[in-house]
Amino acid sequence: MCEVKPVPAFRLGRGCEVAGYTLLHPVGRGWESTRYRAAERLSGAVRRLQFYRASGAGDIAAVGHVAATFDHLHRTGAVPAYHHMDIWRRNARETVPFLALGFIDGAPLTRLLQPGRWRRGWRDATGLRLLRAVAAKLATVHALGLGVGDFQDGNNIIVKNRRDPVWCDLDAGTSDEPNRDRETDLWHWFGLLDAMAEHQPVSPLVARAVRKLGRIRNRRFRADSMAEIVERLSPLIEPPDG
Repeated sequence: MCEVKPVPAFRLGRGCEVAGYTLLHPVGRGWESTRYRAAERLSGAVRRLQFYRASGAGDIAAVGHVAATFDHLHRTGAVPAYHHMDIWRRNARETVPFLALGFIDGAPLTRLLQPGRWRRGWRDATGLRLLRAVAAKLATVHALGLGVGDFQDGNNIIVKNRRDPVWCDLDAGTSDEPNRDRETDLWHWFGLLDAMAEHQPVSPLVARAVRKLGRIRNRRFRADSMAEIVERLSPLIEPPDG
């Protein structure tokens, strides 16, 4: 089955004024939105604006559900701060809903997972600590009965200071059926571990982590699987004193 193509990107120039914000530069394009770094005109605060294509009230309501999900999950530390949702009247024919979120200053996880990282100052212990942090934030979201989604291969995760992962976008599901697919989150996480295991030269530490977590990978999913991953990884990364 073919994947649905992403919506057309909004092509807005630097300095464009949008609903009280000045656009600084584009920072990404996903399957549903186009994202810009922007400065709030009154305060100068830097935000991340996510613009969505909307063809009717149903699309605007769907963006509202995404907004509510960001707001709900912010206390987990997995997503940026949610500031507000607004409607931009772009012209007489086009209405554009958008979200104003906190700006995440960091590097995409996809870049850090590229092969050969060990030769560019990216140590295996540093990488495993980051994956443990990803697992810890997923465990917090899972404890709420929700899934995150949309981070296969490291997509949509921005890493601050090489250790703090934050999802810049997620699969919110719908208001009637919120995303509760925590099992897929688990498989996406193991995909990140597998990508790190392929770095050259092969890391004995990462290979040990793969073996140590094999039982969790192979058994039936449990609601506390991510929390157990955090528990099992910790002794490898932070060995006890003495």
